[in-house]
Amino acid sequence: MGVWDTVRESLGEGVVSLLARVEEVLERAAGSEEGFVSQVTHHLLQAGGKRLRPALVILAGQFGQADREALVKGAAAIELTHMATLCHDDVIDEGVTRRGRPSVNALWGNSVAVMAGDFLFARAAALAAELGPEAVHLLATTMSTLCEGQVRELASKGSTARTLQEYLETIRKKTASLMSASCLLGASLARAEEEVRRVLGAYGELFGMAFQISDDALDMVGSEEELKKPPGSDVREGVYTLPLILALQTPQGRELREILAEGPPGPEGARRVVELVVASGVMGEVVRVAEEYAERAVASLASLPASPAREVLARLARFVLERMAGA
Repeated sequence: MGVWDTVRESLGEGVVSLLARVEEVLERAAGSEEGFVSQVTHHLLQAGGKRLRPALVILAGQFGQADREALVKGAAAIELTHMATLCHDDVIDEGVTRRGRPSVNALWGNSVAVMAGDFLFARAAALAAELGPEAVHLLATTMSTLCEGQVRELASKGSTARTLQEYLETIRKKTASLMSASCLLGASLARAEEEVRRVLGAYGELFGMAFQISDDALDMVGSEEELKKPPGSDVREGVYTLPLILALQTPQGRELREILAEGPPGPEGARRVVELVVASGVMGEVVRVAEEYAERAVASLASLPASPAREVLARLARFVLERMAGA
């Protein structure tokens, strides 16, 4: 069951209809009088995605009295920000596919991809400006945090000395901060009480941590069909995540260090790294860490009034664990 199937089941078509409105706003915001710009940005839109971050904005907006159109604009601003970061990430990582489709940089080069990302950031900021100074401030501070997370990741690229704490701080800034901002924006637009905003922001960060760790686990044990890219892509890009960090401390660590001694490996080396990580037996610990964050996310919701929206947020956290069932 997808994210919006869960929302429909619990909250009804009225809330789900907001997703269609988000897509309409994304289409307009990503458009340009320059036809080539529109071609590039709509290539990104057509790749789809889970739209988790817009979902969080809209769900958090149920804990108050939010204007529906404001929620739609806020959700679109968050998704545009996410799309911009993906565009830039593909340039940095030299990624050639995104969600099973050629990346922007693969089709049109790095210069176009960088400008497309900048364009989307600007469009996100313009939407936020329509929502008021609080939304602008939240989006701006989140963008700076995202950049800090990316710089941290670049600093550790290809390093087998990357620590668990360095990894967790990087994903907190690079992934969880935008999940948290999604919840905070929805709550802010709903004029929710300060304590409710705090709880939802904390939930978003914990959920984001669990989600990223599960993504990193799936990069090791997921199928190419499921991932829409070969397993071990992070390793080939020099991004050494939790499974590899833990495996380096096991008996398989010696061979892993030999493979990685001269930097990120090619396809054959990456396949061997995946085999060694799985053989090390660390995937159970990776799942345990993700479960801890997901369980803390669910527990953080306890102080909120019981409601269908609260139940959907809890189910989303459990969805993270379900997608790791084969890890």
